[in-house]
Amino acid sequence: MLLALAAVAAGCDSDGSDGRAREEYFEEIVGIASEHQGTVEAAQATYDAVLAANLGEEEEIKAFLLLLERSSKSIRAETADREKVEPPEEIEEAHLDLLAAARVLAKVYEDVLEGASDAMTASELQQALQAVDYGPRLEEAQGQAEQACTRFQALADESGIETEVC
Repeated sequence: MLLALAAVAAGCDSDGSDGRAREEYFEEIVGIASEHQGTVEAAQATYDAVLAANLGEEEEIKAFLLLLERSSKSIRAETADREKVEPPEEIEEAHLDLLAAARVLAKVYEDVLEGASDAMTASELQQALQAVDYGPRLEEAQGQAEQACTRFQALADESGIETEVC
């Protein structure tokens, strides 16, 4: 009987929550992020290659817009996949905050794409970026995402789960 109680206690944190459920949750979240990471990395590599090749303003703008488009789609897809994961109750608020931050970031990218889709010159792109207040909105969205991610990572760390969530 004592062994059975010890086994049950080992699977629970001091607050009674199931540590294994947390571990599985974080593993699933990290797996989802890994699935989508390649899309953004490939778009970033394309953009970097265009810049390095010095192909001209128009090609750089196209590559930039492609980077934003792929990033936005990847963020939306990753967010949709994460929405399907049921977090443990004590992590739900951080889970929802992370999803909200991702949506805000994707929206910033989408607004730029909507306003700059026809941009052919740096001046036209700059006007489109200013029209949607890109710099400040991006900074705010990235700050929100960083805060949510830091909080989320802290929950993983507190749970004794050794993983990089964000």
